[in-house]
Amino acid sequence: MLLLLVQEKLSNLTVEERFAFNVSLRMFTRSIIIQRRVEDLQLGVESYQKKLNLTKPDTYPSDLKRKETYIAYSNPRGFIYHNKDKENRLMRIDELHNSAMARSPMFALL
Repeated sequence: MLLLLVQEKLSNLTVEERFAFNVSLRMFTRSIIIQRRVEDLQLGVESYQKKLNLTKPDTYPSDLKRKETYIAYSNPRGFIYHNKDKENRLMRIDELHNSAMARSPMFALL
């Protein structure tokens, strides 16, 4: 705008027309700047997405039928273990300190 004024290219316009031209030129310039910033932001997001693993997670594991179910209790009354005959047995918490099982390394892993 200033360059056009110096070169006297806008001398045929009135003051109001120059003002309107100046406003429209500023708005056009701002829109171009905003558009380029948005494009830069989109490119940045796309490059960031390429760095991330955005594949959809497998929400249903195929080996779910082979898993054992466990439930965590905040106040357990005992625990279930397998005896020598591979049978499930329940040991109460108050029996635990008397048991030889509590001192075994296998129990420490549970």
